[in-house]
Amino acid sequence: MNVSFVIIAHKSSGTLESCLASVEKIATDQDELILVLNNPDLRTRAIAEKHARWKLIDEKNPGPAFARNAGARHATKELVCFLDSDVGLNLGWHQAVENKFNNPWIVAGQFKIEPQNDDSLLFILKRFQYLNFNARFLKNYASTFPMIDTANLIIRRDWFLHLQGFNTDLRYLEDTDFSLRLLREGADLFFDSTHMVTEFTDSEETLWGYIFKQFDRCKYLPKVMKLHAMDFYFPNFSKASADLTPPGIFLKASLALIKIIQLAGIACSPFPIYLSHQKAGRIARNKKKSFMMGTNPTVRSIWVNKEEKFYNILLRRWETKQQ
Repeated sequence: MNVSFVIIAHKSSGTLESCLASVEKIATDQDELILVLNNPDLRTRAIAEKHARWKLIDEKNPGPAFARNAGARHATKELVCFLDSDVGLNLGWHQAVENKFNNPWIVAGQFKIEPQNDDSLLFILKRFQYLNFNARFLKNYASTFPMIDTANLIIRRDWFLHLQGFNTDLRYLEDTDFSLRLLREGADLFFDSTHMVTEFTDSEETLWGYIFKQFDRCKYLPKVMKLHAMDFYFPNFSKASADLTPPGIFLKASLALIKIIQLAGIACSPFPIYLSHQKAGRIARNKKKSFMMGTNPTVRSIWVNKEEKFYNILLRRWETKQQ
């Protein structure tokens, strides 16, 4: 399968070279390489211009949603792979993607992201965040829903066009909104932890910078919940972390810090917390398979590695089995 790779870069001089090189290493001659420069600094632009194979696009509107949409408008291949400029692909990526998309029901998905180990407190915090992200697929916690991270998103191009791209009204959490719209429109998703992509260490990224970014992201959570008429929830990270990692002082400190950051962001949000005051009753869990977009079946298949799991979008919970 031919792929259009779309990478967005802002101030990415610390990781962009490694990111571009990793894609060039695994890309075939039929693949398309698109790099969107979203108001970059001079060093980022200089790195981009050294890579002649990449089609460079300038997007002046700030924000990842604008930048990714701009790159997708120039994509022509069957699949589009969105990558952040600090993410690198590894050998075997093409075969892993083909194995997934040979399933005609799968519309989009991602591989496990593993941060590059540098033994810093920032690495520990990121590692813990990814463990919790993986838990929503591997452990099926009731308080979570299937979400694809746009740092490493592969999607069928026709579906992306059908959904009209990312919501440019969202500065953050555009990936959460996009995942929910995919589910609403009838898409089956995949998450594969057997193949890994790497998040490179950025020497210019600081712990406080990362914390403030997570704080800003959480400000948009009430808005996304209201857009999708979802009652506000606060994920049970304690349970997820207990299952996935051995207890320790760094784990407990990371858990406390993440909760404080998220609560502070939500408390400072300019958007009100949404409560629908509606109770979802039991509904039929039949899955209406159809190649037509927008058929809106009740239950989605979420392919986790080689296992088919089921998520009910109306009850907003994982189902133990298809009935």
